[in-house]
Amino acid sequence: MFSPGICPLAAPRLKQCQSIARHTRATQYKRRAVTMKSKTTSGENSPAEQTPRGAPGPAIVIERGIYKIYTLLSSIPPKLINMSPRENSDYSYDVRLLGGNEEPESKWQLSYSAVDFSCLFSNEKMKARALEAVNGNVVAGPVPASNWRQSFQWFLKDAGRIGNFDYFYIENMHTGNVMEVRGSSTVDGTKIIDSPYGGTTNQKFRFIKVDNLPTQDHSQSETLFKVKNAD
Repeated sequence: MFSPGICPLAAPRLKQCQSIARHTRATQYKRRAVTMKSKTTSGENSPAEQTPRGAPGPAIVIERGIYKIYTLLSSIPPKLINMSPRENSDYSYDVRLLGGNEEPESKWQLSYSAVDFSCLFSNEKMKARALEAVNGNVVAGPVPASNWRQSFQWFLKDAGRIGNFDYFYIENMHTGNVMEVRGSSTVDGTKIIDSPYGGTTNQKFRFIKVDNLPTQDHSQSETLFKVKNAD
């Protein structure tokens, strides 16, 4: 028996059409669901927005020489960057904050790479040790004999003029981070660390020149930017 008004020969065709219609609707629903999902998750697989590393502005060149490096953090006496006298198991030395003194561990020889004018800070007490960014810390590490590694190379960035002094961010070439006094503490022995730029007071340092390098190139130094040198 067939439904009234439907030709027996058309019945199979009707079932086929109904099956095709159901399949078409299901396909449309699936496409619609995929489209909606792609709209709601379009940013999930896209590359994350890159945040520029390091302090803003170009690198600044100051006169080569032997310097004391003071933090902007307020204390009496002013605190500077000092190399610990105790050697670590990897032959490096911790770098810390210490009250102003005349010890060679508190003086750093600033020289430049002839390629990109990045800085190397060698310690006056042990010239084979230089400031290096390692695992979030700043240490005085053994300087490679053949060439400089990026972890030893630093750029100076303008941090503004405060009082009679120019201050700088000290940015590592390898990490893109800057030197920072941990926790903004001025207690003697506070570690100097390698931290993302934030523009905070504990990331700002001033350079007080105490002597020239033994092999000072005066012809080159005449073209270099000079920092106010007043104690």
